[in-house]
Amino acid sequence: MCCATTFKWYETKVQCRPPDPCPRMDIEVPIGNPLEKMMKPAAKRPRSPPIVHVVDDDASIRRALARLLSSVGLGVETYGSALVYLESAEPCSAACVLIDVHIPEMSGLELLEELTEVAPDLPVVCMSAGFENEIQDRLAAFERLICLRKPFDESELFRALSQVAGLDVP
Repeated sequence: MCCATTFKWYETKVQCRPPDPCPRMDIEVPIGNPLEKMMKPAAKRPRSPPIVHVVDDDASIRRALARLLSSVGLGVETYGSALVYLESAEPCSAACVLIDVHIPEMSGLELLEELTEVAPDLPVVCMSAGFENEIQDRLAAFERLICLRKPFDESELFRALSQVAGLDVP
């Protein structure tokens, strides 16, 4: 039942000669390892940058932070109030949230309390021009939180993002 067969495999030829009278049969296998395509790693998709959510009622602060964070390769989404943030944002998609403590309607502290229900492990950087004793006492209860006093410079912000969220920024 065997026939003279030629296999082309890994750029070599193998011939097997069965007993006569069998007709000769050539089989060609593509050169190279047939499993090569399966063993190649899948094409890497470009990794999307970590997203930082910024919640501040001051449009100029939101724009400045968005430009600064984007300049170091981070994704940024900005929100003008805590209520808008809760209605439209996906907190779990954020690597970190920057929250102004003193915002109208719903304060940054109230937003922080809401976020601990929805995303308890979400890293937060609180920003404020002043942290009164009452605010400091309430903030002390939260984990994965750093407070920055406005005005702050970019190195302070980057250090805070690195410490609280593990983001790799300069």
